[in-house]
Order: sequence, then C-alpha cells, then structure tokens
Amino acid sequence: MKFCLYSALCVLLMMPFSVSAGTDSSEEHPTPKTKRSIWQRVFPRTGDIEGTVLQHGIDTPFVEAEVRIIETDQQQKTDKDGTFRFIEIPVGTYTLSISHPTYNAPTEIPIEIRAGETLRGRFYPGAEIPFVNTTHSGDIDGYVYSQTTGKPLAEAEVRFIEIDASGRTDASGNFRFIAIAPGTYTLSITHATHKIPTTTRVEVTAGGTTQVKIYLGTGIRLETVVVEEQRLPPTMSRKEIRGSDLIRIPGTGRDALKGLTTLPSIGIPNDIFGILYIRGSAPGETLLYLDRTPLGYPFHFGGLVSTINSDSIEDIRIYAGGYGVEFGLDSQSVIDIRSRERSKKNWAGVIDLNILSPSGFVETRIGDKGYASLAGRFTTLHLILGLFLDGTFPQWSNYQLKFAYQLTPKHHLTLNGLGATDHFDFSGVGSEDIEEATDFSAYFKKWV
Repeated sequence: MKFCLYSALCVLLMMPFSVSAGTDSSEEHPTPKTKRSIWQRVFPRTGDIEGTVLQHGIDTPFVEAEVRIIETDQQQKTDKDGTFRFIEIPVGTYTLSISHPTYNAPTEIPIEIRAGETLRGRFYPGAEIPFVNTTHSGDIDGYVYSQTTGKPLAEAEVRFIEIDASGRTDASGNFRFIAIAPGTYTLSITHATHKIPTTTRVEVTAGGTTQVKIYLGTGIRLETVVVEEQRLPPTMSRKEIRGSDLIRIPGTGRDALKGLTTLPSIGIPNDIFGILYIRGSAPGETLLYLDRTPLGYPFHFGGLVSTINSDSIEDIRIYAGGYGVEFGLDSQSVIDIRSRERSKKNWAGVIDLNILSPSGFVETRIGDKGYASLAGRFTTLHLILGLFLDGTFPQWSNYQLKFAYQLTPKHHLTLNGLGATDHFDFSGVGSEDIEEATDFSAYFKKWV
C-alpha cells in the first residue's frame, strides 16, 4: 500500500503542467512557453536573462532592437531604455541574436543559462566585444563639476586608487566604468585647472549602478568654533539666608522666623504677632515647610513665638511670587525651612534661659554618617506672674526630634518628629459677661 502511494506521488510530481518559460514583456511580443512539472518548480532547472542593448562607444540605448533566442525561438524588442528580459529559460547554452536597422546583419552572442540565476549584461551589436557580463559586478556613473562655477569639466581624469582602471570625462563632464567587482573604492580626479587631486569614496554593488557627483575646487577649512552657554537661571524669585544669621538680628528674641520680617517684601501686622505677609499676600497664602514637610502650626497663639527651635535651623529659602512643582499646592509664596543634619562635634547644644519661654537644643554625631538632635521649649510666664497676680495666663510648649543617616551615596534616611501645644484656661475668670466657663486648647503633633 505504501509503495503504491509513493509511486502515485512520484507520477503526480513528474506530470507536466502548463507553466511556461517566457518573458515579462507585454502581450504584443508573445514568446513560446515551456511546460514545467511541480518537481521542476520545487527544484528549479531554469534561469533568467536581462540586459541592455547599447551603441558601442557612446552607450546610447537601441530602441526597438529585436532580441531572439535562436534555440527556443523566443523573441522580443527592447524598450525605450534599450532593455529586455527573458524569464524561466531552461538551463543550457544558447545563442542570442540581436538585430537593428543600423546594422545589416544580426549579431549573435553565445550565452549560458544557470539554474536559479539571472544573467545580466550589456550588449553591443557590431562591436568587437559584443557582450559585457555584469551579473557579479556593478557600474559607476558620475559627473565632474567645477566647485567655483558649477559647470561640468571635460577631459578630467578619473582614476581608481585600488585597481588599474582610469578614464576621462566627456564634454558633459560624464564618466562611466562598467563591470567593476563589488566593493568600496577610492576615485582620484584631476584636471588641468586644478593642481591638487580630489578623492572620493564610492561603493559598487553587484548588478547596480552607483551614481556620483564630484566637485573640483580648493576647499576652505574653517577653524573649530565652540559655542558655549550657561544654563538660564530659574525665573522664580528666591532668597536664601542661614539660620545662624537670623537669630543674631536685634529685636527678634533669637527667633529665626521673626527675623524674616527684616527682609524686603516680608512684613507683619504689628510688633507682637509674627504672622508673615509676603508681597501683600494673606497669611493663609504662604506655605511653610520643614525639611519638605508641610508645617501647619508655625507660631504659638497666631504669631507670638515660633514653634521651631531656631538653633536647629540650617537655612531658610524664601520663594516669593513663584516656586518649583516639588512644593505641590498652589499658593502665593513658600518658606522652605531646612534643619541641621550634620555636626562637627560629637555632642553640642544650646540652652536659652529666659523668663518668657526657656528652650534647649542638643545634637550629636552618630559615626561618620549619622546625626540626631532634640529640641524643646515651654513657657514659665504663668508660673512667675502667678506669684504676684491672680488671673489666667497663656501656656505653650513644643518639641522637635530628628534622626538622619546616609545609607548609601544615593539613599538618605531622615526621621522627623515635631509637636506644639497652646493652652488658655478661662475657667477661673470671674466676670458677669461670661455665663459659662470656657477652656481653649490647641495641639499640633506630626511624625514624618
């Protein structure tokens, strides 16, 4: 059974079908068809031929030249470019006959068709060498011009550096090399009007024609010009001042945030409260940040003293009228407070003993990459005045804690803790205008 199926398959593959060998020309030049089996289609035993019929010496194409394969009686006429093409010619040796009214007798040229290949070439009827095989070679077609006038240069010598081949341009400045092996070559061009040769690199591909234009003239080499420009500064208005400078300003009570009121365009409503007005903006239109963390409670009792220990501040950056997108929310201005995160000493600190509000600050270095600090403030006003006066006095307190460590050159760990408390007790106030006791307290705590 298997033998029968195999035999039937072989017979089917060897059966001829009406698949013909012909040309790709129009229907007005029909050619005989060669029947091929499926076996021949899978394993081709045919080849093609394409070429150009040219007049010898001037390379002008012959139009309507009759090209015929004598053995198969296939024929066609060349087109306006002098080209022709026969396809699916059985493998073998043939005679190609080319005839044209210019010549009395046809020119017969022997050709060989190989399986699966296309024979390409140039045909010159009546010439001593009527066929130039370009199947595995390419051509170079170029023009030489004067760089000064832009006109073509006649009688310019064009020479290959790598191989022994040269030629001269015609009256139109044209030169042409045919049947050049594929590769990259250097052409050297000289002319009577130019003493220094001009060289150019060309690449030749199999079956192709490389087009090139060459301009002869004295080149001008300019000196290297380097244009440098500095980055434009940001359009935002920014001021930066160190915390150690702010606490030395007279009349601020060593309060860095109150020291900001001495800068241009920053003001306060009166001499007691430190609420900031920047360029005429309302207090709620100014955002305050501590180490890029929003600071929602910057002052005790609306501006009496700040809730941030001034000795812990490294610097303060003020963005009046514009700031970067890193601050997020929309506002009139931004005050960016940066606290200290390094210390040259193992231990250091500041204690401020005053009657109104004592405070303290201590910092330490943790190895070569770590830092920690602790700050606090509380009021003693109610304790001192309570010894002499009967009444209720405001109380406040705040604290700060910071830990920073450099994990890697690109990674930094920071832990901030801060809190503030305001308290005012009205329960002991004896007044006919107050019908019931009231206790006012405000608290602010945050860990980041």
